[in-house]
Amino acid sequence: MERPYESELRRLRIETSIAPLKGSRYYELARQVLERLPDGWDYYRENVLQVSESPPQKAGGLAASLRLEENETSPDDPWGEQVWEVTLYHKQLFDLPDPAIKWVIAHELGHVASGVPCGSLTAGSIAYTRTSENIYRPITKDEREAGEFVADAIARAWGWWEEEQTFVLGGDQGKRNR
Repeated sequence: MERPYESELRRLRIETSIAPLKGSRYYELARQVLERLPDGWDYYRENVLQVSESPPQKAGGLAASLRLEENETSPDDPWGEQVWEVTLYHKQLFDLPDPAIKWVIAHELGHVASGVPCGSLTAGSIAYTRTSENIYRPITKDEREAGEFVADAIARAWGWWEEEQTFVLGGDQGKRNR
């Protein structure tokens, strides 16, 4: 049973996380996604969602998760809090129906929940991650693909099957549904 202060703390964490989205369509969608996630999904994670009017660096990208490793404690500290930034690209998401956007948000939060480094610095189209020796190395293609697989699996485990189906189907269901 959740104690009253725990529900207030959860509400505050959600509001802090989505504050940069206020005034946009994505504010309510992100809130709905975060409220459906299981308790504790974000232990040792701090995350902020934001919307960008600029196009993504990666062609075809709808959103991006960036682990801000520079803002974290030492990479050797397994209990250190991770810091994440999730960016939603408005021009790429604009015509998608709400359930498809919820899938995109849940998928990106799957990256956050996984804790798998997906890049904290980029040079051109190459993402780099910090090693335990505090040097940076490129994230390999295999690591990127595995990260995408894991984020999908986590979003599905959270129950976002129907939203994924809407996202995948596109076509007539791909038109904006407000």
